[in-house]
Amino acid sequence: MTLGIGLDFIGMGAFTPVVAASSNTFNPSDAQNAVLSNGNLSFTTNTVGNATVRSITKRTSGKWYWEFSWNGGADVFLSCGILTSASSLTLPGSYLGGTTNSVGFGKNAQTIFNDVFTNSGLGTTVGHVYGAAVDLTAERIWFRNATSAPSTWWGSASGDPAAGTNGLDYSASTGTEWCVAAAARSDRPAVLTVNLGGSAFVASAPSGFSAWG
Repeated sequence: MTLGIGLDFIGMGAFTPVVAASSNTFNPSDAQNAVLSNGNLSFTTNTVGNATVRSITKRTSGKWYWEFSWNGGADVFLSCGILTSASSLTLPGSYLGGTTNSVGFGKNAQTIFNDVFTNSGLGTTVGHVYGAAVDLTAERIWFRNATSAPSTWWGSASGDPAAGTNGLDYSASTGTEWCVAAAARSDRPAVLTVNLGGSAFVASAPSGFSAWG
């Protein structure tokens, strides 16, 4: 079925924007062991080694929003979040959030930063789209299930990015320039797809936040 303009749910629930600007995608030149498809919006591992990829667009400040989905697989070893542009693509543990240089939301519905895992209660339903809102200036990030519970946000607890409440605090990071990123372990070949703003979002960005791309 089709939701919004140019946003198609296909197969096991990954979505495919019909038209995507080149800056609204993952960067094939900033990837390790990654297989990109769908106009560089979909990511999986090549199964040879742990895989990581960053977005083309980099940000240093401001409030930004994007969405992502999985086509299957249910564990921390497939994650989406933010990673500093200067960090190594070889991630400890093969997931985002294992150090202070990245923040992740794992396929087990946990937020991850500095290798601390917090259960979000958001669930991870195949076919659902998840949203991420990050305030790079305040150094806080929130996640939600954009399909089933677009008004329920989780950061460090139930919160609200528009109000700036209860975001996951990643201020311990020394990073200044960030990219949207995805990571997967070599034996977790599920596909993760992002919408950085090249197509209509499933749920509107929170007030004050703009599309990442």
